[in-house]
Amino acid sequence: MLKILWQVIQLFYTTACVGNVEAAMFLTEQGAEPDLSQRGKSTALHVAAFYGHANAVRCLLENGANYRIKTEANNTPEDEAYNDDNELTQHQTLLHCASKKGYCDLVHWLVEQCKANMNLLDFNGNTPLHLAAYGSHTSIVDYLVNLGCDPTVKNRWDTKAEDAGTKYSNSITDIFKHMRERDMFERTRTGVEWCLSYYACRYGQYSFAKWLLEHGANVNIQMKNKPRSTSLHVAKFRSHVLIVELLLEYSADVNSKNDFGANVFEDDISEEVDKDSASRIKTILLQYQRNLICHKLIDIHVYENDGNDDEPIVKIKVGPSLNYQDLLTELSNVSSDQYPYFSIARHILFFEKKGTTIISAVGCSRYASSKFIDTPICLVRHKTLPNGYESHQSIRQEPIVSL
Repeated sequence: MLKILWQVIQLFYTTACVGNVEAAMFLTEQGAEPDLSQRGKSTALHVAAFYGHANAVRCLLENGANYRIKTEANNTPEDEAYNDDNELTQHQTLLHCASKKGYCDLVHWLVEQCKANMNLLDFNGNTPLHLAAYGSHTSIVDYLVNLGCDPTVKNRWDTKAEDAGTKYSNSITDIFKHMRERDMFERTRTGVEWCLSYYACRYGQYSFAKWLLEHGANVNIQMKNKPRSTSLHVAKFRSHVLIVELLLEYSADVNSKNDFGANVFEDDISEEVDKDSASRIKTILLQYQRNLICHKLIDIHVYENDGNDDEPIVKIKVGPSLNYQDLLTELSNVSSDQYPYFSIARHILFFEKKGTTIISAVGCSRYASSKFIDTPICLVRHKTLPNGYESHQSIRQEPIVSL
């Protein structure tokens, strides 16, 4: 009995190895178990993925093969699909294979259920988007583009996915054209293009990253795929100095961790980065970290507009995160809340939200061309707004400024 079972395993394994779909289908119809493994715990799905047999992979998955099983080397079938020791394949993942063959349902399943990485490169530098475009699989191209697969990646022949689809009708190139014509800000704001700020930071597109942040892009957005790095992680890894400084100015969360449990201070820098750039990045982050540790409290002196005294009605020490509501709370112990407006050196402070920080409001109203604020900050309280101002006037959110 054991001998027969072993022969079935060998037959199923060999069938998957050579990509014989008909034989694999016959065996499963006869009740053969697709998850039976060899001595190294490698299943038929492992070997079909290893040799790039997309049809066999699809057949096995449709017949219940378990894609989570790991070999003794701790590899899943997807890991085997781009094994570095494999010289007989293009080192393609299951998603590469499905995209190349036009298996739209399988592509959806791999991305949505298995969280497959859409931007892994095969041996020739192709993403799944390249292969789908080259095969003129319009529905897959449209799906991957709209889910954020990077259309700017070039393969070893310096070809982008859009270029790979130009040999066919305009159906492929029209998808990319339509993508470029969309309102980029709207796509970022609604979350459809979560990856835009990530790629702007990855490729050092400073102007684009700045524009996105100015228009409300989430500075702390994380990648959907592993390792779930933030834009700050990526900018550091690629050593884009200006991008790192920009993200820090927009108060990027330096404590946010990726799937490796590393925050930006602990994360690595690419070995491809030159030593000077890497050193500059480390210096910037080290200085920022020191500033966080020794951040001093800010002195704020508050005066009343109709007061006769030259002395402030209250002197307080606050942290840089103090907002409008916090300030009113601090002052409630001194006087009533009949003075809801504030100014500095005859410049009114505007608060779009109650959570807007005092530092931001002061920076916008008083220091338009500088990021340095003198302390103590001397504020004047008003019962009503001075002429020429409206209570709904908004401000732009500024980063924490230097004191």
